[in-house]
Amino acid sequence: MSLKEQWRRLKWSLMSEKKKQKLLDEACNLMRLWPETSELLDLARAQGVGIRFDDSLEPTDTDGIYHRNRTTGECYIGLKPRLDPRDIAIPLIHELRHLWQEKQLGLTPETAGLCEKDARMALIVTRVKEADAFAFTDLMIGRMNNALQDARDARALEKKLLAQAGLKQPTPALEEQVEDFLADRIVARIAGEKKKMEENFLKHLKTLDSYDAIAASGYFSRYIYPAVSNLKHLTEKDGPVVGVPEVRRLLKTGVMESMPPYLDGPGNGEFADMVLAGVKPGVLEAVSLIDAFEKAAARGLPAKEAQEKRAELREKVAAALKR
Repeated sequence: MSLKEQWRRLKWSLMSEKKKQKLLDEACNLMRLWPETSELLDLARAQGVGIRFDDSLEPTDTDGIYHRNRTTGECYIGLKPRLDPRDIAIPLIHELRHLWQEKQLGLTPETAGLCEKDARMALIVTRVKEADAFAFTDLMIGRMNNALQDARDARALEKKLLAQAGLKQPTPALEEQVEDFLADRIVARIAGEKKKMEENFLKHLKTLDSYDAIAASGYFSRYIYPAVSNLKHLTEKDGPVVGVPEVRRLLKTGVMESMPPYLDGPGNGEFADMVLAGVKPGVLEAVSLIDAFEKAAARGLPAKEAQEKRAELREKVAAALKR
């Protein structure tokens, strides 16, 4: 650990809870400057999702986590302690995008993770959600940077218009002209933002190795060796079943209904292949083994044989995920 990091952690440990809350409030105030992230904060408040610092993330590579308790329904977003509001806002945007994603899919804390029909689909859903959340966060960072420049340019334009008109204070017409200038800037970027979202989504698909292993092992622990034995796949009767068409609804260049979708050209089969293209062979093997077992179990296996095959599968999946 660097001296700078040691100093940061020491400073954090000595900080009062009031000052920590002030940092979090400043990060949220920063996000309130943009309609998209402001709407995400409103969504968290409406659904009772708390936002807090999580000291347990300090020694990890994780900057934020969206925690859901399937039993109690409690949800909160935990953030790694940081001293700069901007560094707090960035992972918060990522985790709030996950909250928005689950709302789009119709999932609740009790049903999240149960919507996929098989392990392959669970892998696709995880990869789409993570790549999209990273791409959306990149988009919002770009918007933050653009907004700062736009504000400077708008002030310069207002100053110029005031000088040309010989005014000291802007008139309603002059204010409208400046507002139109800002609106034109935003609209002009929409097409470019869609292309950038596509590029960043595909880029982040190549960086999800750790998420892939978690998706496969998590599915295995839910259905093959579950800690809670009554977990079942959702059906159309008791909750949303998410396939490729449903998960593609998440691919929007924002969170508002008016924002355009991205990567809407490929067919569903081509899109699924695209999403799985970068997955390690070991993970794909583990997923295939799990799906084959579930199909065999669905046809009916004697209890003793099912127990033996389950134990055998556990070893094979563990070995495949290590490759």
